[in-house]
Amino acid sequence: MNECRTSWSAPNNGVVKYFLLLLLPLLLLESGAVHAKIYTNEPFSYTLVAPYTISSYQPYKVAVAIYNCKYLCSYEVSLRGPNLNVSMILNVTPYFPTTTYEFNTPKLDVGTYWLKVDTTQGCYLKNSTALQWRTFNGFVKIQTPKVYYNPGQLLQFRAFFHNADMLPKNAEEESVIWIEDSKGFHVKGYRNLELKNGIYEGELRLSSHLNFGLWRICARNGYHVHEECAYIHVQKYRLSQMKIDMTVPAEVSLSDGTFELVIHAVHDVDGPVNGPVTVYIELIGANKTNSAPVVQTKIQMDNGTANINIDLKQFKDDLKDVNAGKLRLTASIYERLIQQDQNKTRMVTIWTNSEDIGNLTQSKPQEKDPTKIPARPMKLMETVYFNVSHVVESAISMVVHNRRILDSKQVHPDNTQKRFKVQVELKKRLLPAFYVFLYYVHTPSMTLCLHSITVELELSHHDGVFIDLPDKLEPGVDIQFNIKARQNSYVGLTAMDNRVYVLGENMDNDFRLDYFDFIKTSVLDSDIILTNKPAIIQAGLVFLSSAHNTTGTNQTIKLLKPMETFNYTIAIRPEFHKITNSDKTPIQSNYACCHVPKVIHEYNDIWMFDSIDYTKSDWTAWHAKVPRSAVDWRMSAFSIHPEIGLTFLAPKPFKNVKTINDIYYTLKTPSSVQRGEEFEVILLCTNWFSTKLRLDISLRVTSRFKLVENSGNFRARLTNRLVTVAVNETVKTIYYLRALQRGKMTLYFTIHSDGGNHEIIRDIYVLQDIHLRTQQFFRHKTLTLRHQSMRGKFILANKPSESGIQCYISGHLIVPKLQNLKFLKESDNTEEIISKLMSTYLLYNYVMNATWCSPAYKQFLKEQLIGGLQSLMRVRHADGGFRLHVQNDMANCTSTWMTTYVVQYLHYLEKLPNMIYEPKFIKQSEKFVLSRRGKNGEILENCYTPSRRNISTLELNIEVLKVLQFSKRLIALKQPHAWVTFLMNLKFQYHLEAKRGLNPVEWQRPKENLNWIQYRRELETAGRILSREVTLQNPEQQPRIFEWITHQILGPLFNVFCYECFIAEQAYYDYLNTLPLVKTDITLSFWTASKANSKNLRINDKNEWDEQYVTLKPINSSIEFKADGIGDLVVRCSYEYVGEDTQKTLYHATIKFTNEFDIKFCVQRFGRKRKAYMGTNIEIQLPSGYVVNEDSIPHLMQKILIVQAISTQKGTRLFLIMTPLPKAKLICYTFSTMKIMVVKKLKRATMAIYDFNDSLNPNIFSYNVFQKNASETV
Repeated sequence: MNECRTSWSAPNNGVVKYFLLLLLPLLLLESGAVHAKIYTNEPFSYTLVAPYTISSYQPYKVAVAIYNCKYLCSYEVSLRGPNLNVSMILNVTPYFPTTTYEFNTPKLDVGTYWLKVDTTQGCYLKNSTALQWRTFNGFVKIQTPKVYYNPGQLLQFRAFFHNADMLPKNAEEESVIWIEDSKGFHVKGYRNLELKNGIYEGELRLSSHLNFGLWRICARNGYHVHEECAYIHVQKYRLSQMKIDMTVPAEVSLSDGTFELVIHAVHDVDGPVNGPVTVYIELIGANKTNSAPVVQTKIQMDNGTANINIDLKQFKDDLKDVNAGKLRLTASIYERLIQQDQNKTRMVTIWTNSEDIGNLTQSKPQEKDPTKIPARPMKLMETVYFNVSHVVESAISMVVHNRRILDSKQVHPDNTQKRFKVQVELKKRLLPAFYVFLYYVHTPSMTLCLHSITVELELSHHDGVFIDLPDKLEPGVDIQFNIKARQNSYVGLTAMDNRVYVLGENMDNDFRLDYFDFIKTSVLDSDIILTNKPAIIQAGLVFLSSAHNTTGTNQTIKLLKPMETFNYTIAIRPEFHKITNSDKTPIQSNYACCHVPKVIHEYNDIWMFDSIDYTKSDWTAWHAKVPRSAVDWRMSAFSIHPEIGLTFLAPKPFKNVKTINDIYYTLKTPSSVQRGEEFEVILLCTNWFSTKLRLDISLRVTSRFKLVENSGNFRARLTNRLVTVAVNETVKTIYYLRALQRGKMTLYFTIHSDGGNHEIIRDIYVLQDIHLRTQQFFRHKTLTLRHQSMRGKFILANKPSESGIQCYISGHLIVPKLQNLKFLKESDNTEEIISKLMSTYLLYNYVMNATWCSPAYKQFLKEQLIGGLQSLMRVRHADGGFRLHVQNDMANCTSTWMTTYVVQYLHYLEKLPNMIYEPKFIKQSEKFVLSRRGKNGEILENCYTPSRRNISTLELNIEVLKVLQFSKRLIALKQPHAWVTFLMNLKFQYHLEAKRGLNPVEWQRPKENLNWIQYRRELETAGRILSREVTLQNPEQQPRIFEWITHQILGPLFNVFCYECFIAEQAYYDYLNTLPLVKTDITLSFWTASKANSKNLRINDKNEWDEQYVTLKPINSSIEFKADGIGDLVVRCSYEYVGEDTQKTLYHATIKFTNEFDIKFCVQRFGRKRKAYMGTNIEIQLPSGYVVNEDSIPHLMQKILIVQAISTQKGTRLFLIMTPLPKAKLICYTFSTMKIMVVKKLKRATMAIYDFNDSLNPNIFSYNVFQKNASETV
């Protein structure tokens, strides 16, 4: 092999004189006294090393080195680009053959940039290369507490903005974060980001009805940078209610022969599992790649326990050539409620030599508290070694971090001339890794010899967060625990149900150690890329050289991250303790309105996703409430310090905390029953205490229930039972109840034991008799100083049921809307979704600036609007149009009118700050509407819209123009305007003139007993006229129209949502805004036959924003009331009665169980009243104890006439929407059910059928359960 030797050496004597002689020509050259001489024929070599990428405001350092040149050399190194033109003369000598220079770059424009080098004196070289322009604004890490989300859950996230050193950085002005659903719609955006130590915190309440699939949260820190995203799955999932524990030794020896596997399985509802368990046994070789065939064994569980002896001899042959192997044990148990297998896995190490086990099977010594181990002082220098293949007198060493040259110098080998020792100065900000290069040019072969060492820095035990929290907690208590981190750090804490972690296949978006590996791959590029020029790109650097060939080696070493001595004893360590009531300070609100409605979601599998913005000391006390559930929580934490950067939970990346009592209770009840039915209430008590327990169980039921003995006799409403539960046993206690009245019923369990006192409360709903009809009353009166008294009477046209009359009384017209916000339902069509959202928007717009309304309630309303936007995306097509139903796209038909209605809602949201993230989304829908033009410029409808009457083209164009005229975008509406004006001038039409709103129209009070088409048109007309009158401040007709509209929207339309309802409600709010807000102080009395039996209540400043409830039991056919005082009085009453069908039925139907679980129903609609017929709705209430088999839903949706099929009310009801049925033709369908509870004295279940938009007049049909259970049916 050729040896690379320099042809020049410094003299031994006169070194100082020699240096002066070398420097003199350089000084003369600078002064211009001598001319530069360039040697073109010298056999020398060179290298120019520089970053391959160039970025704005980033230092750009170059290193020049020469080999075998005996002259003084000067080279001009320059950077050229669209707005960059800088250069510098670099001087090198034979004795100092390398030098560096760092350019400061300004803000760089997009374009091509060049690195050039040219000779001004000495050995000739000239070279250039194009650089990669890059905008580098650091990294963004998105953290979410989990990767699977149920609809309706709160999606929380953190975004960590940091540089390559893992230190926090500020967000650019153009930075943005957005949340994108599975169809690519940006449901929420965040701008103007305010960071805390580099962290931005955000959240979004997911809608209960949205697009399922893969969502993502993305961030972009400025323009011209890549987005960085975290992915989550949004779908309906249910965590297993079965807990499986496997007891097995961690290590065994092959010589042991056998070992025992013990499996415990307890179901939250059914208690100890008694079914079969299948165990899969798989041997994995020591290299973790070879695996033996799976051995399967099956055994029956007894009271939740199974014992299996595993023979180790069967694995002897597979372990011949290894010291140890891994045995994977998987227990699989079938859970009947969700009809899926639930698995649990444990690993066991098998040693082939028993001596290898040593003391591993003995109890492990107690681990030291890592926070008490003294910190290691900072290590300033580290030594690395290079072995080269040539005999070399010198080489160039270089330290590179994040594509930046930190140091470059000449180094000399030891006496072997093949081993180099390089001293590297360690700095705190070299995380996560850096390069050390050694390179030289082997002149005989003109080969660039490039050697590198990748130095990866590992965190020390003190660079972390420590949680002082017990491994076991009592559910439902308030606690204070402690967190240790450096002072002035941001600390984030996460605790999620470990079952969600398993559901996500052990994947998460958490901060983990492998994130450092990700950053390493981002800032270190170890691939060697040979280009056409003699340039090499490695570690983000470009090597320009005269060499013709390249060789290189690379190795990796790991070092502890350097750190300063850090003392954690500055603050006193607080003690962990439970928080009692005396520790709590009651929170008082100064706002008169309103309590945020409690939206009941499924079990929340996130306990904590909280943070401390800035720790004031090393120890920080943290308050939390332990959830009321037995769960294995997976906790993780991280901290961000402005100087240290990102650190994790120590000593392990996560901590398991169990919340469980020594005695665990599970209550099993039906969610709903019918009046008169008898059902079981099962209380399961599991004892995990060290001794047996005696329980004193007390059950108190409301007056709407009766307790029943096994013999059928009734008992008192309070009962006590004494129960003894042995250790590790589960006892089942059964109560029998009968429902007496409809409504919400409550069970109160109080349990006293040596393990403590506990209370369990459970609500059960007794369903309304569907044969009953409802009559409503509404009264509104404003009492003034001049008229401070009023009397009224309700005449009862029918006899109320035994439930009596329910009345709601309030002191403001807006209160019924405030206290009865209507949430979206799965069965809602698009018109109903938009109408509910419009109603919520009008309410939010009314209270937005009200000082009497709490910010929490305003935020709640805003969340409903954002969630509604997610729901609308389910019915949106790619062309920007919207269809009527969620499940069935109606042959992909997107309605012009429906899309216009959505655009109107989006225009309203656009007025609110931070509601619409993508204006182009509105633009696409507006473009869709305008694309539906006819030959005369009119807008056409091309869809069947059964939820609304078939409006004329003229009506459609008026509505489109009224919406699009408020667009923020430039839209050409001249042709539709001209077409509408031409037709409107031909003939006066009362409803159309009112709709257009250009001319004054006198309101005509609607007639009684209108069909739904006529009624809704009158409703819209009244709303249009009132809104115009309010705008023009014309008081002539306003009070009359407002009174009529108020009686409609707070009366029969209170639970109806339609387009015309929104128009009327909009006018209602327009008029309300003109009325002064007065304080209410009214005394009210109700009585039936005599004042002596009156019920009195008062409305004042303490309850004027609440609805007071009173139940009246009328003696005769009327109810009277009297009010005295000042302010608004709003009275809403309703009662149920048994009505007789005076009209001819429109439907014939049959329904029955064909076997134990399948139901067949047939429907036929007659030919009467077909003019207003738009479709059919069917509601099938299942017998108590039954639920719909969800697998039947897709089969029903495949039927041509079925538009939508969903199960509601926890699966106890099936709701169907059908297109218009053929005249007098019988249509039959079948679906399946599941029986989950036993209910005795079953009532007949019902099926209600009614025309679309006519739910107040259903045809009722009843049916029994399967004949085998006929003895239980009455």
